[in-house]
Amino acid sequence: MKTLRALTVSAAALALTAATVTTAAAAEAPAISSTIYLTNADNNGTVAAAAGDVIQVDLSAVRETHASWLWVEVPTASVPGVLYRTAGATSPTGDAYATFTAVATGTSDITSYSVCRSDPGWSCPAVLLPWKATVNVT
Repeated sequence: MKTLRALTVSAAALALTAATVTTAAAAEAPAISSTIYLTNADNNGTVAAAAGDVIQVDLSAVRETHASWLWVEVPTASVPGVLYRTAGATSPTGDAYATFTAVATGTSDITSYSVCRSDPGWSCPAVLLPWKATVNVT
């Protein structure tokens, strides 16, 4: 009987310890974040994000007959206190990218623009083509 009682007490203590460790681990677990991908097609769109989410913007240059539209500005957040840019660049081929982290509740636009570069002997309109996406962080 003494052996059985010791096993019963040990099993109960083990179960209590396991429950305590599981509860503590759950309380310390970080929130799961998502990655939201934005491209040329998301121009003038709005997306919802949660604090901690990552927003990846990938803008591709567009080739047309005798001209290309090249991204000349790294995508930028209008409210850096809401969307913090962690990386970003333009490439020699005219693409642009940026990575943002949603750090606070609020709304921020992400913007960039492209310009036309023509082939020799051709001309482009003297305009900038803007790109904008709105991110609502809750």
